[in-house]
Amino acid sequence: MLIDVISLQASLLERREKIQQKHDEAKSLKDGIDRRSRLVTNILRKYFSDEQYDEYDHFIRMKSALLIDAKDIEENTAFIQKQIDILLNPSSSSSVVNNQQYSSTSSISLFENLPRTNSISSSSSSHKIDNLQTNYFNSISAMA
Repeated sequence: MLIDVISLQASLLERREKIQQKHDEAKSLKDGIDRRSRLVTNILRKYFSDEQYDEYDHFIRMKSALLIDAKDIEENTAFIQKQIDILLNPSSSSSVVNNQQYSSTSSISLFENLPRTNSISSSSSSHKIDNLQTNYFNSISAMA
């Protein structure tokens, strides 16, 4: 028992050190990016009018936001595709995604237009759809 606690502490300290190193590296990278951004800003301000610079600044900010949104959409699409694969797989006996069991509490039917195959019974399919909906909304609320 004591050995387990000691090994757990050692493991946690090791993880903390790794996270601290990653944090320090991220801060260093951010400082470098900020420094280069200031240099670019100073150069552009010399050659652009205020309106042109504002348009450029808006473009850069929107590009970053859109890249983040695209990544989120890509992750959500992959997540939903896994859920659809589970729904359409007649050999799966329960809707388990990411090793978590979800209850069917959602009344909104996101997947009502999903084609049903003959190998899945209607009640089983309905139950799986409910599980997928709940899973989907749980993942969205966890990301928010």
